Amino acid sequence: MKQFCRVGYFFLKVTTAFRMNFWLMILRQFIALAGIFIFWYSLVSYGITIRNYSGTQLITYFIYTFLIGQLVLSTKLFAIGDSIISGEFSRILLYPISLFKIFLSWDMVDKLFNFIILLIYSLPFFVWLPAINIDLSLDQVLIFISFLALAFFMFSILVMIINSIAFFVSEMWSLQFLFYILVSFFSGQYFPLDIAGKWLTLNPLAYIIYWPTRILVASQAPPISLWLAGFIGLGWLAVLYLVFKKFWRFGLSRFAGWGG
Repeated sequence: MKQFCRVGYFFLKVTTAFRMNFWLMILRQFIALAGIFIFWYSLVSYGITIRNYSGTQLITYFIYTFLIGQLVLSTKLFAIGDSIISGEFSRILLYPISLFKIFLSWDMVDKLFNFIILLIYSLPFFVWLPAINIDLSLDQVLIFISFLALAFFMFSILVMIINSIAFFVSEMWSLQFLFYILVSFFSGQYFPLDIAGKWLTLNPLAYIIYWPTRILVASQAPPISLWLAGFIGLGWLAVLYLVFKKFWRFGLSRFAGWGG
């Protein structure tokens, strides 16, 4: 645990060393969030609705989708796949600390950093814009935290499955690009999944964005029971973990340490 904290502190110092990047990141994400709000607010002003979603619910859904996506989908774990391709992976294996502890600590620091940034640039939207629904009960908050933790684990394991493919290919960027396209579509970033049918809300990618967001859209009843959705999500998590272990062990058995 002590080594884990030291690695996390090191990556925190690296992240905060470039202050211009920090402020440009805040500005870029603020503009993106403002663009989403202006787009949907302009549509809502014409009285647009989608299935059972009112205008206010649509604005709330897409604002929360953007914020949760920024928090969950930002990851440093893809560096593992890049290190396998470059050959640096063989050097990392010689470190006195576990490979997963190194990259998980880096990823946790990065997510903590993103959470602070989210608080900075999203606060004006929640304070000054009444169209965003923030009327949440304590039960909703606790359930949301549980599903958000599930989203973190689900996304991390999916990323590690993609990283495992690096043992068998020479390039990773195309796989990562395809992965993010699939996540963006099937996680509910582009549209609420329940408008296309209940079955789409039960795919494993839906637990990354859709379900945490759906809990926050308080005035809309979920397509299935939250307890059932949680159990199905845990089932997907167990299956994906077994797939990852199989891929990872098979990849390690074939790793030859090419490159520098």
